[in-house]
Amino acid sequence: VPLFIFDPVLDRIEAYSKAKIAREGVPKEEYRIDKPNRQKFFQLVQERGLDLGFGAATVVTSVFFMAPVMAWFLVYFYGLLRRRGLDAPQATGLTMLFGFGTPLLFRTSSLNHNQFVMYWMFLAFVCLWMPRAVNGAPSLSSRLAAGFFGGLTLATDYVGVTTLPLLYGYFVVSRRRTGASWSTVLRESLALVAGTLPPIAFLLYSQWAMYGN
Repeated sequence: VPLFIFDPVLDRIEAYSKAKIAREGVPKEEYRIDKPNRQKFFQLVQERGLDLGFGAATVVTSVFFMAPVMAWFLVYFYGLLRRRGLDAPQATGLTMLFGFGTPLLFRTSSLNHNQFVMYWMFLAFVCLWMPRAVNGAPSLSSRLAAGFFGGLTLATDYVGVTTLPLLYGYFVVSRRRTGASWSTVLRESLALVAGTLPPIAFLLYSQWAMYGN
């Protein structure tokens, strides 16, 4: 949405860059990195006059998308700590540490899918960790939501192949500790599995749409 809103500005920047190349030629700049494909990509972007546009798109993405999402997540994290019984100074200190003492702030500088994997996984974990029914099990809606957010980790990045079994294992172990039988745990976990299906179906469809069968 931010890129759509700023599209006229980005078009003007791109037109300026291409006009400059037409007048002065392609700039002789070097991308110093030990990854040859990134060097080739940088050269190609420069030759086509897309470098300034890509840079501006990065700024728009960081300032108007990634930063607000990170800010919302930190507010949510703070509220979660408060609900767990921490006082305001403790919750504030841990939230600041989480936001600025980890790679979270650095990764907000670009459109980073790994950061969203973390968001989805944390939300899935909270769905299983916080709400408890009378019998000690997360509610049906919580299990479905946990599965959905867990499925989003796979739809966002294939590292979800690792996070989904961890999420399922956490549910099984924590539920068994409440004294539930294996049959009960397996029956309740079906909701978790069902919740993952829509994001995984979206992943399969999007891959088919982009790359074919």
